Amino acid sequence: MLDSLPKRDEVAQKILANADWSNGMLQVRTSVNRFFDFDLKVPSLGEALDLVLRSAGLEYSLSDKGRIGAALSAKSSVLVEDGVFEAVAELTTPRSKELVKQLRSMRERGDEDAEMMELAARWGGRAERRYRTAADVKGLAGYTAMLALEALCNLNGRSVVSR
Repeated sequence: MLDSLPKRDEVAQKILANADWSNGMLQVRTSVNRFFDFDLKVPSLGEALDLVLRSAGLEYSLSDKGRIGAALSAKSSVLVEDGVFEAVAELTTPRSKELVKQLRSMRERGDEDAEMMELAARWGGRAERRYRTAADVKGLAGYTAMLALEALCNLNGRSVVSR
């Protein structure tokens, strides 16, 4: 359990007061007793990283992608349920892939470059948002799609299916 943690005194102090690392092992300063009862508080790797960086006086923050990843990691059990990833992929509004598809189609038809540039400028990198139902989710049986969508809605504590 302790092997993956950084062997730094800040981390040892978080695990147990009066503790430090010695030869890669946790060492506790205590008085001699017949029985020992230690209340260990093992930090997560994220907490250990935070302790080490703060002790070094470094300021840091997660990038935009890191913040998204951290938020998703708390919800990861839902995201790996049957059909949830497929439902998300189906419900995602098309973006640049759809624009590229339309531009290739225009090129194959022989449209002028100016027309293609006008289309790209009109898009501005975004497509129209689409709204779909569970029946529209391709590749998933209706009930599986409904359960996957319900799991996604429950991430925010909202239910869309009456029971």
